[in-house]
Amino acid sequence: MGVTLNGSAATACSELGVLLNLYKNNSTFGQNYILSNFRQATGTEVGYFNFGTLPHWLTPNQFMFGGGGAYGLLSGDIFSTPFQTWNGFKTYQ
Repeated sequence: MGVTLNGSAATACSELGVLLNLYKNNSTFGQNYILSNFRQATGTEVGYFNFGTLPHWLTPNQFMFGGGGAYGLLSGDIFSTPFQTWNGFKTYQ
């Protein structure tokens, strides 16, 4: 899969940031992404190469909860509106 963006590097970064936020705010993809990511990390994602191989890894980790940013589950501090990826995290727990 490739993405072609025209213009400067700053424009490309800005457009990719918009796409990432759209993804994190999408109720289908954002939530399912986190669920799949956590299942892969703990070896419980059926069909993934490490399925059943990590019996001692029970709890996945998220890079960042609050503060926004590319890996944040929340758009700001702990009182801010969560991204849909937060719902995936909450569902996993």
